[in-house]
This record gives sequence, structure tokens and C-alpha cells, in this order.
Amino acid sequence: MKRILSMLLLLAMLAAMVTVPTVAETGKSQTTTASGTAITPNADWKKGAAGTAADPYRINDAADLLGLVEATQNASTTDAYNISKGKYFLLTADIDLNPGWTVGEDPFPVMNVWKGIAAFAGTFDGQGHTIRGMYAPNGLSTGPIPNEFGFVGRLITGGSIQNLNLTNGYLNGDSSDNIGSFVGVLHWGNIENGTITIQNCYSDLTVVCNSSATDHYAGGIYACSWRSGTGTIQVNVINVTSLGRVTNTKVPANVGIIAGRAGWTSGESKMVVTYTDCYSPAAGKLYATLGGATLTNHAAKTYIQKSAVDPATNTFSARILCGVDSMNWDNVGIRVTATKADGTVITKNYKIYTLYESVRAGKKTVHASDLDPNYRYLYGVVIKGIPADLGESLIVAPFRTVNGMQATSRGSFYETFYGGASVKWEDFENENVIPDYGAVESGSYTIDGNSEMKEYKNASKDTFSLYISKLKIAGYTVSQENMLGNNLYAFASNGVANVYVSYIDSKHVVRLYSEAALRANPIDTEDTAKATYTPKMWQLRVDNITSRENGGMSYVWLLSDGTFFIIDGGYNTKTEADNLYNFLKSKNPLDGEPVISGWYFSHGHGDHIGAIQAFAPGYADRVEVKAFYYHFEVGYPTGFDSATAYWPDAVHYSRLHTGQTVNLPGIRFHVIYTLEDLYNTGFSFKSLNYNNHSAVIRVDVEARGKTNKVMYLGDIQLIASNCIMKNFSGNTDALKSNIVQFSHHGYAGGTIELYDAIHAPTVLWPINIVSTQANYGKICNVFSSKSQGGGWNMAGQSYTMSETNPTGGTETGAFPNYYMCHQTTYCIQVLLAGDELEADEITFPYTARAYEDGIGLYGRLPAICDDGLTTKDFLALKKALIDDLGLTFSFD
Repeated sequence: MKRILSMLLLLAMLAAMVTVPTVAETGKSQTTTASGTAITPNADWKKGAAGTAADPYRINDAADLLGLVEATQNASTTDAYNISKGKYFLLTADIDLNPGWTVGEDPFPVMNVWKGIAAFAGTFDGQGHTIRGMYAPNGLSTGPIPNEFGFVGRLITGGSIQNLNLTNGYLNGDSSDNIGSFVGVLHWGNIENGTITIQNCYSDLTVVCNSSATDHYAGGIYACSWRSGTGTIQVNVINVTSLGRVTNTKVPANVGIIAGRAGWTSGESKMVVTYTDCYSPAAGKLYATLGGATLTNHAAKTYIQKSAVDPATNTFSARILCGVDSMNWDNVGIRVTATKADGTVITKNYKIYTLYESVRAGKKTVHASDLDPNYRYLYGVVIKGIPADLGESLIVAPFRTVNGMQATSRGSFYETFYGGASVKWEDFENENVIPDYGAVESGSYTIDGNSEMKEYKNASKDTFSLYISKLKIAGYTVSQENMLGNNLYAFASNGVANVYVSYIDSKHVVRLYSEAALRANPIDTEDTAKATYTPKMWQLRVDNITSRENGGMSYVWLLSDGTFFIIDGGYNTKTEADNLYNFLKSKNPLDGEPVISGWYFSHGHGDHIGAIQAFAPGYADRVEVKAFYYHFEVGYPTGFDSATAYWPDAVHYSRLHTGQTVNLPGIRFHVIYTLEDLYNTGFSFKSLNYNNHSAVIRVDVEARGKTNKVMYLGDIQLIASNCIMKNFSGNTDALKSNIVQFSHHGYAGGTIELYDAIHAPTVLWPINIVSTQANYGKICNVFSSKSQGGGWNMAGQSYTMSETNPTGGTETGAFPNYYMCHQTTYCIQVLLAGDELEADEITFPYTARAYEDGIGLYGRLPAICDDGLTTKDFLALKKALIDDLGLTFSFD
């Protein structure tokens, strides 16, 4: 009773202190409501400055920016650009015009409507800053220069916009607008010859043109460039990225991902528009019409090595290596853009998560400095299936983004991608990149553009060993050879390709996973850090107060060198981040701030990867993270990249493979299952329950001559559980553990057969007993079937679950909850994350102990799970808290 009262008291205090937001269910987008505060324009940007390069006008906040807009909109046509002609403007800070508003909200809860800088003929330097929240529902039909609309309506000769990012914005044109993110129209008119420049800019604005006129356009960067009279004007668009959605509701053809009308002239005039290193990932036309424009790209030193054309498919493959000058990146990759004769564009992006100082490619070792003296690190891809008769041109453009925005980009342009002039190394047409297995595969699966799986039946341990010998003879270094149960696993690389080989004894199957050798992988070496401390582990409560959810899991290990290993972490809330940091700080045995040697993520659901998204911006400058471990294959979860980028020097082990072993100070974890175990011919992601994406690891720790094993199942459900049982059916020794984490928070997770094979006397149940879940609507004890106003009866569920097999068919099984809590004889202890206010601490060696006051056979469950506390008792306690302390439960 005291324990229940203390927990309710804490819950009430937290509820009184914390404003509880409404949060969508896991996997759904989350938005907030805008404040709707009107911003009053001012002219402070002009005070005390000359507007020269040495003494520029400064745009310090939203009021300054709207003041500039107001000044140009209230002027005559000529004065509108004379205000800025020859002047210099600096943006000194990020600006949010409508705080809290997110594109896509309907209705749009915004107060400040964007009217645009009517005309501009000076230099606007954003200095890398970002303007957010530009919102215009009806275009611009008034002002000195109507129907030319964007950040700037008309950019005049001598005008320059540079180093500026526009994000989270919506520009909807009226029936007459030429509309673009940065500029409506690039215009020369009767102004002297000169240059117009848009450089080092980024936009992800949504742009909509509603004009039915055939000469009105929409563009991701600008809508139209136009020049009349006589003379010459040069337009330079350099290193500009357009990621937003651009549409024309009336004339769909008049849309360009970069520009609508790229170059257009009237009279005896000449307009030269040059695009250099421009980028958009969307398929479609970069330019609706080219007019007088030309397209060029400055070549960077990018190494390309091609294979011979395969006559059967009329395609070839190529390796591409690029470089960067520092580790200050959060998104690195290569974009390959094919431009066809009709102007359409096909683009594919390859994102990279590991950098190298050198790479072994073919028979040559390439160092970063070989590409460019300024390069320190290499990255690259292997591209397959390139049509040999493409007929037009391909642009290979390395890119790097910092803090989510476009940074320095170097592009390599080749008129004929497969021509001899573009090949920097010898062809590898006679090179055996991956040794032939020597049999016809029985199954295959293409994982992504750089990875594939092939399966061979009727295999044996001898054929597995023979293939490993082939790899070694071919020059591969085998960094791990492991055995789990009766299964064998090996991991090899030659610097060009990685090959992961597994032999599943129960199926007599060998599987080969191959990919470009540009990912970090654990090596088979012992950690040599000094063993000063005996490892221990804690099961932490997660923040189900402000998150209003009831899932997640958070485990922290103290390693033998005094650093930490984290598993998942919980929700994306500030409370979760603060709690995690304070916990690490309180348990840190070393001087200074805590150090995290490894952070492992089971899968991409928000209640598992959310904590790092809140933790990174608040604590990355205090807490070092040395490495991340995970296995995500179908797109990185939203926010994960930007969060982990706060630690640019951390190693990303971004695709763990089943059978790999990772050594950390004092512990070793084995990868028992990953998503790739399900791959086979006919595999479909669409039919797979996402919880089965969870990887499964077993952590081994030795203390005082005894080894304890802890199995972490993540959120796996029926399909993954059955897959594990099939893979280890011949010998389940690799599954046996002393402690097991109950899968999927105790909902439909795992199977009875899997838990029997694991045979753990202690179960970690990562769920808070007292829930405030929004869709339940009240406080409840999730383990109770009757008390406290109802609950989920976690200890008593005995339903049947059903899932679609990703290669066809349906599988069914029973919930294991009741079985584990009341029937099994080997489980004698269930540790609940919310049993005590403090985190559960497990020291090693560990022995399970039954609860003296527990319920169920052998006292597995703590007394708080009993139904002895009636609804009447619960309501009386709740009323006492309200009356005595004056607290209210805002989530009732």
C-alpha cells in the first residue's frame, strides 16, 4: 500500500508541474498549434548603417525582415528596387515568422502572411541562417510589382541572394503569379547590363502556381527569367538545393524543380543563365523550358571505376568515391542525375553513414588526399544496372549537409558516363569482386542499391568452410568467424565489398549478404580497456507522464572502464532526456561528465529512438558518445540522423548482421536476429508488422567466475519469434539466458516457444505499472484486471495473435503473458520498470529471487500487481491527494 501511495503521489506532483501536450500515436506525425502572434514591422534594419559592404544593413529579427518587406511594398515600382540597389543586407539570426506552425496543418493557424520583398537589386547575405514559416495563402495581386512572387518578387540586375535557407513554408500563388521559393522573376528590363546571382541556397518550401496563363511558371528556386531591350545579362545559379513540392494546378507542364522558365528573351537581347551544382531529389524536369540557358558543372576529383558492359542486360556497374574535408556533417552522400533528351530527370540519392581515410578499390589503395589535397575522408557507393545506351548525360554530385542544410557541394559532370575519359582506374571487368559460390541460388533478395542476399540450399558446414577459404584466397580479410548454437557466421571484406556468410544448420542453408565496403563493422578483437569496475545494469522507468504513452524501454549498463552502454532510451521528451542525463551523472564513477561507449537501438519506433532526439540538443556538448549500433534498412527514422549528427566523431555500426559479436569493456553482445533473416524471394515489407524489424541481442557479462546472459528482444512479435526458433531449432544453446526482456512491453510480444527456449528465471518487463496513456483516458494499473478503475491485465492476457508472413500466408500464436506470469516453472521473478520509484539495479553475478509478498506461483510478481486494491480504495487515495495537496490529475 505504501508503495502504491508513493507512486500515486509522485504521479500527481508531476502532473501538477508538467503541461501535458497531446501526442500522436507512435509512428504518426506530431504537430503543435501556432501561437498566432502578430509581428509588427519596423525600420530598425536601416538605423545607424550605410548599407555598404563594410557597414551593411542588418536584419536581426522577424520585425526587421517584415519592415524591409513593407518598405518595398509601399514604394513605387522604381523605388521598390532602388531601396536595395547597390546595398548590402546581412541576416544575423534564424527567423521564424510563424512559431509553432507546421506545413500541412489544416486549417493553417498562422498570423503573419508573407507578402514578399517586392523587388531587390542589392546583396542579401543570409550567412547560413534560416527563415522559417513563410506563409502566403493567396499569392500577391497588389503592390508595386504584382504577380511576381517569392522571397523576392523581382530580382534585378546586380541583385544577389546567397547563403540563405528557406524551410517549413507554403507559398500559394493567385491566378496571375509567377512564383518561386526565392524569386518570382529574374528581370532585366531597361536596366543596364550586369549579373544576377543566387548562390549557396536551400529551400524545401511548398510552392503552388494557380495561373492558367501559358507564360506563367512555378519553380523550386525561381519561376521565370526574362529580359527585354538590348544588351546582355548573366544569371548564375550556383550550389542551390530545392527539396520542396512544386506544382501548377492549371498548367502542369509549366513547372521546373529548379526553375520554371530557365531563360527567356525578347528583342535584341541576350540572357545567359548558368546552373552550377544545382540539386533536387525529385524526378521530373529541372527546368520547364530552357530558353537561352546553359547547364554546366565544375568537375571535382571524383574517382569512378566502371565494369564491362554485360551483354545480357546491356548494363554496367561503377564504383564512385568522393571526399569531404572534415567530419562536420550530418548527411553525406552522392546523387546521380540522368538528364534525358526531353528534359526529364531521373535522380537517385545514396546516403552514406561512414567515412574512411583510405579505401581499397580493385588493386589500388586510394587515400582521401588522392582526390583532393583538402579532402581528409572518403565515402562512396557501388551503382549497379546503369544502362549502357543511356544516350544523354549523367551528373555525379557528391553532397554534404550540416545541421540539415546544404553545405559545400562538389559535382562531377561527364558527357558520357561510361566513356573512357571518365574512368580513373583500370577496368575491373576481369576482377572477381565476390567469389562465385559454385551453385545456383535457391532464393535471392535485393536489399537496396548496394546490398543483396543470395541463399543456397543443400549446404553443410563443409561447404560453408570451403566458401570462407575462397574469400581468403580472393584477398578478403575475415574479421569474425562465430558459432551460435549449430549455426556458423563469418564476416569478410576486401575494402571494396563486404560479404556476410551464414550457415543455418537446421535448414542446411548458406546465405551470402554482399554490400559495398563503406560501412563500419565490428571486428573480432577483445576490448583492452582496463577493467576497474564490475559491470551492472539498470532498468529505467520511461516518461509516460508527458508522452502520454505506455511503451518504450530504457536500459543502462555501467561498463568495466566506468563508461556506459545504453539500450534504446524511451520517448522524445525533455523530461526523458533530463532524467537520462541525471541518472548517468548520478551513476558516473569517473571524474567529469559521463561517457557513453555505445548506444544501441533495437528498431525505429519513436518510443525507442525518441530519447536521443531530445537528449542530443541538450547534452551532446557534455556527454561523449563513441559509437552507435543499429540495423535500419528501410529508411532512417525521422529525426534520428539529425540527432546522432550531434556526435560527428561517433562510429555508426549502421547495419548489424546476425551472428556478429560486439566487444565493449566488460561485456560482449551477440546479434541473435536482424530483419535480414526474413529476406527471401517474394519478401514484402508492406505485409510485415514493423515490430519485427527489431534486432535481438544477447549481452554476456562475466563476474567472479560466473557468466550471466541477458536477452533483449526489443518489440519482436510472432513472425520474428518464429524465425528465430526455426533458425536455432537444432540447438537452442545460443538462446538460453539468465534474464530476458519481455518483448513489446508485455503486449503481443514473443511466443511461448521462444521464452521456453530462452528459459530465463528473471523477466525484465519494460513498462510502467501506472499508466497515463491518452487513449485510455485515466490513471490505471496496467497489470490489474479490476482495481484502479480498470487496466490492461498485463499479467493475465491469454489471447491469440495473428500476423501476415512477409512471403505469404498467415501465422498464429498465443500471447505468452499469462503463461510467463503464472504457469511456467523456470521463471521465478518478474522485474517491472514501474515497480519502484528508483530504477531496478542488477549487479553481477545475478541470481533470481522470488518476491516474498508476490502473487502467482513462486511469487513471480510484486504485490502491486495484485487485485487486492479495489476501485473504492484507489478512488479514496486519489481523493486524499487532491484534497490534502490541492493537486489535480489533468489527464482524467
